[in-house]
Amino acid sequence: MLPDELSGYLMQAHRDLEREAMRKSLVLLKNGKNGTQPLLPLPKKASRILVVGTPSQPLIQYFMVMMHTIEY
Repeated sequence: MLPDELSGYLMQAHRDLEREAMRKSLVLLKNGKNGTQPLLPLPKKASRILVVGTPSQPLIQYFMVMMHTIEY
């Protein structure tokens, strides 16, 4: 999709729905103890972490990525 074709996806109703879905599915990390070790800071041996949501990518790129990766 070209940026001008994304205008329907950028409507306030769609942004509100996205925000509500994110709010309901958000999980915050707490620096409590899991067994004997606190969760944070993450160990240096962790090779990957996942960052999701609008702040992780520009908005247009975010929508384009989602359209190409979710298939049923």
